Amino acid sequence: DNFKHGIAILTTADYYSLGNRTDAFMKSALDIAEFEEYQTHIIDHLIESKLIHWDIEIRVLASKSLSCISKLNPSYCEMRVLPALLEHCFSDDLVVRHGSLLGCAEMVLAFGELDLFRSNDFVRDSVKLSIADLVPSIEKARLYRGRGGEIMRGAACRMIECIALASIFLTVKQQVGSWISL
Repeated sequence: DNFKHGIAILTTADYYSLGNRTDAFMKSALDIAEFEEYQTHIIDHLIESKLIHWDIEIRVLASKSLSCISKLNPSYCEMRVLPALLEHCFSDDLVVRHGSLLGCAEMVLAFGELDLFRSNDFVRDSVKLSIADLVPSIEKARLYRGRGGEIMRGAACRMIECIALASIFLTVKQQVGSWISL
């Protein structure tokens, strides 16, 4: 009664499955997030702890894990997570900025795979506009310059790739602005 689905979670998240970082993020976290009680907590943990981790590999794994888990609860991610990540893409802290941009990119990809951008009633227009203007806005804020510019460019390229894979409509000005900025 105290720990819902405890036995199932303990058999899923054993020593061997958690010993491999990739499996822990991509398989175990997803298996546990399938229990509805744990979805928002795992998503919040990925955003608050792992997307801002000092190790780049952890940030990349967290963003890919977030992509998989956000498919289980897209409404929570659209209303709470994506707007917060979009805001953090302009943080003064390089680690926060990089992790947030990777998280946005992977969430855009997940929403694209669920075809949520084409249905006009799911993703708000303000969020769509923020996504479309994100890469040029980062360049305008000069966040590719100086320390960490290289990893920000890589994350921006991933964002452009995910926007393309998600088939998000961009105006010609937005398309050109994204490419020229890199």
